[in-house]
Amino acid sequence: MLLAFQFPPFGSSSGVHRILATANHLAELGWDPIVIAASTNSYRVLDSLQTQRVDPRVKVIRTYCKDLGRVKYLSQYLPGFLALPDSWNTWLFTAIPKLLALIRQQTPVLLWSSYPIATTNLIAIIVQRMTGIPWVADLRDIMTDEYYPEPGLKRKLFKWIERQTAERARLLIFTTPGAREEYAHRYGYINNSKFRVIENGFDEGAFQCLQVRRNDFSGLPIRIVHSGILYPSERDPTELFAAVKQLVEENLIQEGELEILFRGTGHDKLWEGVLTEESLLGFIKLGKQLPYQQALEEIVTAEGLLLMQADNCDSQIPGKVYEYLRSERPILALVGLHGDTANLLRDVPQVVLGDIHDAMDIKQKLVGFLSEIRSGVVKATGDWRQYDRRIGVRKLAEYLEQIIPG
Repeated sequence: MLLAFQFPPFGSSSGVHRILATANHLAELGWDPIVIAASTNSYRVLDSLQTQRVDPRVKVIRTYCKDLGRVKYLSQYLPGFLALPDSWNTWLFTAIPKLLALIRQQTPVLLWSSYPIATTNLIAIIVQRMTGIPWVADLRDIMTDEYYPEPGLKRKLFKWIERQTAERARLLIFTTPGAREEYAHRYGYINNSKFRVIENGFDEGAFQCLQVRRNDFSGLPIRIVHSGILYPSERDPTELFAAVKQLVEENLIQEGELEILFRGTGHDKLWEGVLTEESLLGFIKLGKQLPYQQALEEIVTAEGLLLMQADNCDSQIPGKVYEYLRSERPILALVGLHGDTANLLRDVPQVVLGDIHDAMDIKQKLVGFLSEIRSGVVKATGDWRQYDRRIGVRKLAEYLEQIIPG
């Protein structure tokens, strides 16, 4: 049983692709996956085309869930504790009975759950305690850190859920070495063999379905694309904006020579105000979120790709990194220089690495990056093939077989 709030046609997070690949490739390997997902009315963005990628052998069961964050009256007037651990907590009251019924009727061999919706982990904790079913938690990233959640009831509940997950799950799966190491340190009394790493990746099938041919640089403007959410803290573009402004003021770039496109930032109003104030809208554009396949088409046809990840996320690697690598396009990675993202990309030939917090460094790296694009010297290697999601799911299947009773 695969317990996952996010499942196609969910369309507002790249995490859904990891879940979809897990279900599909387990079916290819001879497993019989049953996905228990939330009702689609709880999804804020839909991508209906993604449902076509679900393997017919995957059984999908949805149970009702109400997003309390979208109920105007509730979000404005009812106390916040009614939306704990998150605004999808109504899923508890439908998913738990369905899971218990499935366990009685079909005797599944194990339960796999996918974070980052905390309610998902809470459901898994309750079902595991009631049934004893072996549970594997695909935690992916760290649940709590120094700053999240903020002190209060929510933080206390998150810490409890995290501890229960670490203690009760047979395996905890992370996407980066940094996250695994943090939990091994945080829960030193637990045998750290429970903590495993399966990186994110790309879906080769999605790339094979693209009907576009990769562009080579053929003139102006040079188009650099950042695909996905631009968090104000974790992916703050302020220093990048400052670097571009310096280049404009020094006449090192002219309008029409460079276009940096931020696609689906999730915070367009904030960034549009900043770009207007800095007079940068001629160089930096904001675009609405695209369906997944169209977003991939844009990635593979861009002259260059932009990645951003601050050092307050050093133990995380954005999922888009692997699709960027698979696209074989030049990548400008503005990141914390000591984190897992930098460690992954440091020696990759198609990547120019810069310090996200240093406008001068960004300016220098951007100038060099544009020069390399014009000259065509940035070449990709074949190393990206190790991040095909099929490889990760095969590794997961090996882990699962080790804990199945008997």
